[in-house]
Amino acid sequence: MSYFPFLKHFSSKFFFRLIFSVLFCGLIFSSVPLPARTIELLDNQSFDKWEEGVPYYWVGEQTTLAVEDVQRYEEEVKDGDYAVQLINEDERWRALSSVPVTVEKGRKHTIDFSIRGQGEIQAGIYYAGETHWENIIYSVETEEWETHKVEIKVEEDCEEAELVFLVRNTDSALDHLQLDEVSFSFDDALVQDTMSVFGVLAFIVGLIYFLSKIPALSSFFHYLPPVVWCYFLPMFATTFGIIPDTHDLYSWLVSYLLPFALILLLLSADIKAIVRLGPKAIVVMLFGTAGIVLGAIISYSLFRNLLGEPEAWKGVGALAGSWIGGSANLTAVAAGVDVEGAILAPFLVVDTMIAYSWMGVVIFFARFQEKYNKRFNIDSSIIDDLNARMKEQNKKIQTRRPTTRDIALIVGVGFTLAIICFRLGGPFDEAFSSAWESAFGDFEGRGALGDFVGAFGTVFSPVTWAVLFATAIGLILSFTPFKKMDHAGATSIGYYVLFMVLTGYGARADLSQMLDLHIYIAMGIVWILIHGIILFTGLRLMKVPLFFFAAGSQSNVGGPPSAAIVTSVYQPSLACVGILLGVLGSIIGTPVALLTATFLQTIAPGA
Repeated sequence: MSYFPFLKHFSSKFFFRLIFSVLFCGLIFSSVPLPARTIELLDNQSFDKWEEGVPYYWVGEQTTLAVEDVQRYEEEVKDGDYAVQLINEDERWRALSSVPVTVEKGRKHTIDFSIRGQGEIQAGIYYAGETHWENIIYSVETEEWETHKVEIKVEEDCEEAELVFLVRNTDSALDHLQLDEVSFSFDDALVQDTMSVFGVLAFIVGLIYFLSKIPALSSFFHYLPPVVWCYFLPMFATTFGIIPDTHDLYSWLVSYLLPFALILLLLSADIKAIVRLGPKAIVVMLFGTAGIVLGAIISYSLFRNLLGEPEAWKGVGALAGSWIGGSANLTAVAAGVDVEGAILAPFLVVDTMIAYSWMGVVIFFARFQEKYNKRFNIDSSIIDDLNARMKEQNKKIQTRRPTTRDIALIVGVGFTLAIICFRLGGPFDEAFSSAWESAFGDFEGRGALGDFVGAFGTVFSPVTWAVLFATAIGLILSFTPFKKMDHAGATSIGYYVLFMVLTGYGARADLSQMLDLHIYIAMGIVWILIHGIILFTGLRLMKVPLFFFAAGSQSNVGGPPSAAIVTSVYQPSLACVGILLGVLGSIIGTPVALLTATFLQTIAPGA
């Protein structure tokens, strides 16, 4: 008997067309010259060029270190032939700066650098008569290279700026501090300021829905619904340098607009029907978790020798934590396996690229729900019943044209509650983490179960709590007179805001990064496809609608926020199902990923 009975429903022609389409798209993509996303401001980034005993392009006017305290270093450097050794055993800061470079007002400049040895270091930019810092002091005491990133927004144009590194308290026990592989760059996106980026995203949503109502384009949007383009067009805008791939606006959209949208969309929720979905949704979600675990093992087995890093298994384990629960789980697992920043960095790119791209794929499948149910004779009565009850409920209350008073009430109440949720999220997260640490912190270091119990208080984030509060408030309001807001435009406003949040997710997925880390990206693609196959197998075995595929996948790979978005695209009334499954993923993510990392260690090269 076949382990994948659903394969008999697909012909060889289908698989041939699928493979051909993937190869053709890959050929087209690889032939398109993508623009450079960042402008590098430095030369001699790896300190390989030296003139008269000092590194070329360095020792600018802001340098206060003596020349003899800036030495060439040759032992186990991070990149190239040499690194620079910085010596300052005093408690007072002393600086090494670059030669003058030009910085531009309004752009976020990024400083990347690798450091090891013993001492303290800060990175900043000198312009307009003073040095600007991010107020982060890195205390270093290690023989391994650590990679750090500092982002500083420049407030004035300056042609005589200098990159500055301050050091103090170095120690000869670890050869003081060694600095290497320095990058000083800024994003060259056409649009940079917050309101302009927001305007671009709003324009994209408006244009998509304007075009979708043109009769001549109806068949096009039938196969590629507007919500798909709300994700992919911002991704293309990022890739081709129109908007940046990192911006504070994107986090703001999730932090504030997602709770706002959820509150409005949950006003019409049917609690009884949602409870009926619970058991099957959990089982399918666990199939997705199994897919992440097996995908990690199989993909790492295939690519471990190509990665060229013996301890890459640590990064794979940390990424498994993210793809089972979320970013907080990644952090917890990374700390548990003690992964270095340089090893983890490429997996963070994979996390962003593959997770957000997969989110777009899952959203794309939403339009095939009815065809899937008919093709595989799926009983969709649970979801159909829920939708029928919602339609009947809407008929009982006459929908009216929204007035200014209605819109003011919807926006005012929605934003007020969203802000309350966000403000409560931070303090509640700190209080919960602190209380859990006090009660169960001693369990860490006592095996996988002990690590899970000890670290459980850190697996949530302020945004997760804000989303949970918004879900609870939306459900509570569905039993109050505020429910009538649903019939004065609340749902339409909620959907629009949700699509704006979706554009923020799409904008983070910069396709150009795929070319820089092709081996890691290829491993991530194999990994996520294994997750999809196993999840789809669970879907067929359980004989449930395609909605459960979206809920099961995004509750793992995406976490509560994106699970809420994607499940809302499939079934508007079931956003809270995605949230609750996402919370379950956050709970089990750390221990399952730690166990996965432990197994990966046994098959690592040289183990």
